[in-house]
Amino acid sequence: MSQTVYTLDHAVAYAGQIADVYIGQDITSFPASEVIPAGRMCEVVAGKARLVQGTGQDSTTLGGVSCYNAMAIPGGYQIGDMVPLLRNGRIWVDFVGTGATELEDAKYSHSSTVATDRGKFTDAASAAGAGVEVSAVVGKFRDRPAGPGGSPAIACVELRLPAT
Repeated sequence: MSQTVYTLDHAVAYAGQIADVYIGQDITSFPASEVIPAGRMCEVVAGKARLVQGTGQDSTTLGGVSCYNAMAIPGGYQIGDMVPLLRNGRIWVDFVGTGATELEDAKYSHSSTVATDRGKFTDAASAAGAGVEVSAVVGKFRDRPAGPGGSPAIACVELRLPAT
């Protein structure tokens, strides 16, 4: 069947897409213990990756951000799939917030009770209240897509996660 529609407004990037490659980049993999969409912060618990969640405080077992894989099944990595996690480098992430700006502090949501935004990055203030937990700073926002094809739901983050 021939292509009948072609858009000029292509996406700037996809959540989980590596933004650039450099020598200091660090990617590691763990099996998923739940369904994990690309572009979300994950933690490693009992040797398995899951979307970060916690009660009031930051995770001490951050694994990194789940990377996009064009060959993966739509809907995210399934339970048991090996999830590549970027620990150091630049990556496009799921974003929820008011509008990240260049070099603004990047934090992630890790609600203990509300699963909707778990692992999504935000520019909101750090918080420890149940249901609205937001981490301390884990990186810097580096870019936001703008103009045709840009998505307000993703942002580029530069990560420098410590060894755990």
